[in-house]
Amino acid sequence: MTERIVNFANRENQLIDWKEGKHFFTVGFLKSPIGIKYDHATGIQHDLEKLLAQLNLLLEKYPDALKEETMLRKTKALVEYAKRNGFTLSNCYSYFHEETKDNALFRDVKKTTYGIRTLVDIEGNKSIVITGYASTASGVIYDKDQLSLKLENNTIGYSEMVQRDPSGIFYSEEEVLSYVKPNILTKHL
Repeated sequence: MTERIVNFANRENQLIDWKEGKHFFTVGFLKSPIGIKYDHATGIQHDLEKLLAQLNLLLEKYPDALKEETMLRKTKALVEYAKRNGFTLSNCYSYFHEETKDNALFRDVKKTTYGIRTLVDIEGNKSIVITGYASTASGVIYDKDQLSLKLENNTIGYSEMVQRDPSGIFYSEEEVLSYVKPNILTKHL
């Protein structure tokens, strides 16, 4: 994990083509909006564990990352960076990490790039967004996972998770994430 402002706009631009003709699923207690049972729990758990592992990595390397003064400083730096460069804040992150693994399925090296954004809004609400883009070595993105957390009274809680791939978009709310109970738990949740 590296403390560095990064912009993932180029990765987001690759996902634009995924929107046409794709399905959007709200995973509410593991049922699709049309009432068909949809067993997505394993995928939710796996992706949730990957993203929580990044939060653990952040807090091991930067134990003060979620302290109010650090979050305020990071928020100010991100807002200034986004304004100065004409980026949207939703594509900018304060922390960066990259992992590379051999992936026999794609006969290519799988690279996952993570960004973590900590923000304090004008009302004092604190949020943490962890995003991961899985791609081949040549840079073709085939998966995006994003976990949104809230920080209240020094306790981290789930907000939502969005999983995207070329087949669709899967949205899981707080209740579903709490139900899944990932094997990797941060000591802060």
